[in-house]
Amino acid sequence: MKKPDQKLRDTSIKLVKERLASMREDDEQLIEAVRTLEFLDEAINVFSLHIQDFNLSKGPEDVGKQLNLSLDELKNSRVKIVEFLNHETGRLVPNLTQLAGPLIAARLIFAAGGICNLAKMPSSRIQVLGAKKSLFKHLKKATPPPKYGIIFQHPLINTVPINKRGKIARILAGKLAIAVRVDYYSKGTKREDLLAELNRQLVRLGEKVLTDDTRDRPKDFEFSL
Repeated sequence: MKKPDQKLRDTSIKLVKERLASMREDDEQLIEAVRTLEFLDEAINVFSLHIQDFNLSKGPEDVGKQLNLSLDELKNSRVKIVEFLNHETGRLVPNLTQLAGPLIAARLIFAAGGICNLAKMPSSRIQVLGAKKSLFKHLKKATPPPKYGIIFQHPLINTVPINKRGKIARILAGKLAIAVRVDYYSKGTKREDLLAELNRQLVRLGEKVLTDDTRDRPKDFEFSL
């Protein structure tokens, strides 16, 4: 007969294994959704250009209408993928989503290869995550290192003067690192203080604070890793 502490240990191990298995499945769905979104963004851009060329060449009207219907279908598919990402990031990483917004959160997870990997990254890595080309150029040609990657999509960074972006990127990346760790290691815990602390630091810099409206502004921002 097992001792009480052994039973507790076995139960804890079982719960951890079940949670990790569940998170891996959630990760896979989230990563595949971001991959699909990237494909749709590229397809919509290319298809739009081809339709413009077709219309300029005065092709058959019925063919033009069919092409536009196909483009609408691609756009509708993109809307559904974005809705799925909005829901899943809010469920899986609520603290990260609160600070980054759903699409930036999803793309960070995608670039990291999963929530677990992102939670283990230092803030300095999260800050430049997604800037592969710039980082490779820096290592190969000794150009200045990148100051930001995916998080450049965030309105706190891309709406301020260039000379302030690096400092704000470091502050934001630091808070995102804490947020995703809370999400991964303390599932279900919402930390409102993370947003409050971020805003206090922004105020000290003389910058606008982060609100729901400003955070969600880059909702349809197209970004290629």
